[in-house]
Amino acid sequence: MSNFKEWRAEEIVKVFLLKSGYKFDIETFPTPMFDLFIKLKSNSEIKFAIEVKTKSRFQSRINKQLSSLKSYRDAGLINIPVFLIKVDEREEESEFDFLVFPSFKENQLLIRNEFRFIKLNKDNFKLKMDAVEKWYGRK
Repeated sequence: MSNFKEWRAEEIVKVFLLKSGYKFDIETFPTPMFDLFIKLKSNSEIKFAIEVKTKSRFQSRINKQLSSLKSYRDAGLINIPVFLIKVDEREEESEFDFLVFPSFKENQLLIRNEFRFIKLNKDNFKLKMDAVEKWYGRK
């Protein structure tokens, strides 16, 4: 049953992305580290990952993932921003934040340990996408 909930949560996120106003190529992430790999169709240089968690199993799953992420970072394998989306699949509502965020001050991608989730809607998503696009535009 939990696999179905996780699959459903991912599908809810995909539907949001398709309706977001952006044109994305959406693929399964090539490794188990994240769920989705996203490229902006109008500029394939702009890419990011998405990690989808169900609200009910969020805390237990994110703690384990954060420790894995740190070893990936230390090995130099984290090179794109990552959104973390927490889905209440029953209500079909989501909230999100960066899991790996572009830090312009340090000029690198950083792993977020404490999340400030905001409602996943077009306006909030655009704010975070603006940061992603700015990150790629600075090179």
